[in-house]
Amino acid sequence: MGLFSFTSKRKDSGTDVIKKLEALGYYKYANPDKVAELKTDLVNSFNKNKIVSTVIDDKTLLPYDYRLYFCDGEALFEEGGLEDYLGYAKHAFQKRGLKFDWNNEISEEEVNHLNHRITVNGKEYVAFEGSMEKMNIWGVAQLNFYRLLNDQLEMQGSNEQVYPISGGEDGQFIFLTPELFDYISTTFYQGKDFKKWDIPYPVEKWNEVTRLR
Repeated sequence: MGLFSFTSKRKDSGTDVIKKLEALGYYKYANPDKVAELKTDLVNSFNKNKIVSTVIDDKTLLPYDYRLYFCDGEALFEEGGLEDYLGYAKHAFQKRGLKFDWNNEISEEEVNHLNHRITVNGKEYVAFEGSMEKMNIWGVAQLNFYRLLNDQLEMQGSNEQVYPISGGEDGQFIFLTPELFDYISTTFYQGKDFKKWDIPYPVEKWNEVTRLR
C-alpha cells in the first residue's frame, strides 16, 4: 500500500502517469474543455519536479480539476479567511453532488485566547480554540479545516478524503480516493530533494509529521 511508502519508487513517465490517473478517474470532475490543458500542465510538472499540479482560473482562483486547492495557513487564520476557504471547499463539494453550507460563525477573543467556531451542514466545528501565542497557529487552523472537510466527506458517503501537502503559506490539499492516493504517493514526490513535510499525507499523519500537537 502507498500510505507511508514514499521510498517505493515507480518508473512511470509523464505519459504513463496521465494514463493511470485518467483510468483512476482523476479528471472525472474537470470540465471537458480544460482536460487537455490540465494534462499538459501535469505532465510538465511531473517530468520536471515529480509534483502534482493544476491549472487555476485567473478570475476565481479555483482549480479546473476540482482536486488540488491552495491553503495559505495565515490567510485561513485571519478574519474572513475561513469563509473564503469554505467557499473553495464548496466548489469541490458541489461538483461531487455533495451539500456544503455554513452559518453561525462565532469568533470570540479575550486576552490572546480565541474561540472560533462555525456550523457546516448543521454540525458545529472548531476552527481554532486556544492561545494565539502557540508556535503554529496557522498549522492548527489548517488541521481543523482539513478535519472538517474529511468529516463532511465521510458523513455524506464520499469515497474521497482530502490529503494535505506541505503547510504554512505554501499549504495545499487534494481530494483523492484511496486508489489515487496510493498511486500518487508511490509515483510523485520521489527523490532526495523532497522533505518529509512536502509530500501528501492522510490528515492525522500530516499532523504527526508537522508536529502540531
